Order: sequence, then C-alpha cells, then structure tokens
Amino acid sequence: MHLTVGPVTITIVQMFILALGAAVSLAVFNGITKTGSGSKLGGIIASLFVILVFVIIAFFKLSEM
Repeated sequence: MHLTVGPVTITIVQMFILALGAAVSLAVFNGITKTGSGSKLGGIIASLFVILVFVIIAFFKLSEM
C-alpha cells in the first residue's frame, strides 16, 4: 500500500519509521528540556538531528533494498 503526498510516494514501512522517529525525537526533546540546565533551543536542535536521521533511514534505506 502506498500513500502519495505530492511528488513523494510513501509506503507503510516508511510511515512507521517516520512515526517512530517523531516519537524518539519528542522523547529527546522532553529529556533535554526537563533537566535543570536544558534549554528549549538545545532540545529543538537535538530533536531535529534525530528526526533527520530517521528521515534519511526511511527514504534512502528502503530504496537500497
């Protein structure tokens, strides 16, 4: 099953990987901002890095299979 969003076709596996990445990214953001010295900017930067890794895995790992 495929979902077409504009010029991009996303499979169920890719959607699952992206959802997992969003959940991990939210956990990283909450973990950084809940600490005493954590700032929201640091949490945003770290969570953007995490979601970027999952986007790369979702779109390039499946294309190599």
